[in-house]
Amino acid sequence: GYKGSVDWIVINFPTPFDVAEKSGRKNGRDTHWAKGPDSPDFIANQALLHAARACLTRHGGDGALLIQSNVRHVAVHLTKLAQECGFESCREPSSAAVEFKLPDHVQLLDEE
Repeated sequence: GYKGSVDWIVINFPTPFDVAEKSGRKNGRDTHWAKGPDSPDFIANQALLHAARACLTRHGGDGALLIQSNVRHVAVHLTKLAQECGFESCREPSSAAVEFKLPDHVQLLDEE
């Protein structure tokens, strides 16, 4: 595996999940989208964010996670999920992107 330092992990515009009640589609969803935020086919899930946090903690220290989405419900969900995974948000006023920094003290799930 990669042994160097990791400064950034970037999640760029993941394929959105559907919000069936708001989609207005007759069948409820786009067949290419995940069924919802907890669906196993939504790639930017809690497991991915925990892995990103562990990677940054072990190989970066001061590293950051950058999440970008042009779909509001995806951006809101990923912001909340990243915060639940232990990241702190740092919003740039001129950008829709949210950068997440690791807090000063981080305890990984496998270190409990």
